[in-house]
Amino acid sequence: MNIEIKYQAEDGEIRYYHFESWELAEDDAFREAMQEFRSTRTGKNKILSIRDASIGAGRNWKE
Repeated sequence: MNIEIKYQAEDGEIRYYHFESWELAEDDAFREAMQEFRSTRTGKNKILSIRDASIGAGRNWKE
């Protein structure tokens, strides 16, 4: 699962962080991405959104 975190950096600029997780459960993948984000991005960064950015994510395959 490719996870995209949209966040506001200390300087006020909106930035994106991408993380690839091989966890089977979606909750575990998001948790892993947030832990990695916090460990690599020091300072006061405000997470604005977190989403599955994999190809086809959010698509209704029954259509």
